[in-house]
Amino acid sequence: MWGMPKPPPQATWKKVEDDFVLGACTYRLFGFMSRGADGIWTAFDDDSEPLGSFVDQRDGMAVLWTHHELEHLATCAAVRAPNWRAPHLRKRASEALPTNAPLES
Repeated sequence: MWGMPKPPPQATWKKVEDDFVLGACTYRLFGFMSRGADGIWTAFDDDSEPLGSFVDQRDGMAVLWTHHELEHLATCAAVRAPNWRAPHLRKRASEALPTNAPLES
């Protein structure tokens, strides 16, 4: 039937300082970037593992999102509630959240 389409996965970027940027999706932080004294940006995943160094900040942001995107589709986007108009598509509560997802209070 008809329903609201899911928005495409998106990253949100927060400039904390001139040399530090956080990347977040709809559910969690997935990485950050830090600019060194030489002007080079280094991208780190959510485990603080370096993913690469970049002259252009946007290149680092693209690598961070690409690194997280598959996990985002499997875990972060899956946490969202299914369409309320399609009860036959709803999952049981035990299936709705991945086992490693933190519970919100």
